[in-house]
Amino acid sequence: MKWLMLQAEIDRVESFLAMGLPTTADQAPIKHEASALEMRPGGIATIGIKGPILPGPSAVLDFFGVEYTTYPDITSQVNEAIGRRANRIDLLVNSGGGTVEGIGGAMDAIAASPVKTRAIASGKMASAAYTS
Repeated sequence: MKWLMLQAEIDRVESFLAMGLPTTADQAPIKHEASALEMRPGGIATIGIKGPILPGPSAVLDFFGVEYTTYPDITSQVNEAIGRRANRIDLLVNSGGGTVEGIGGAMDAIAASPVKTRAIASGKMASAAYTS
């Protein structure tokens, strides 16, 4: 996997991925759910981008309770904000970065949005998180 991420974050995520899932049947992974789009007064849509950014859900990270965001999460929430006629989209970012794979779709959705969009660092904003 190719990362655009702080090395410490890569090491942390890869350590979880290397562990894999337990083989016992009674320990089913938790299903990934994106945080809900928040609409604030004035028509401001808030999209949270937290943890590593991945091209899709990870059963291993879900199992270990690692908070992360997927590029499709970002894309769908930008489109939802547009559909809900947001006046502005705020991307609240606390991420050390993510993968190279999948970044293009999220970047395209943000760039094509007719709604004024701004990124606000609420912690880390590095590598792929900065690029998105």
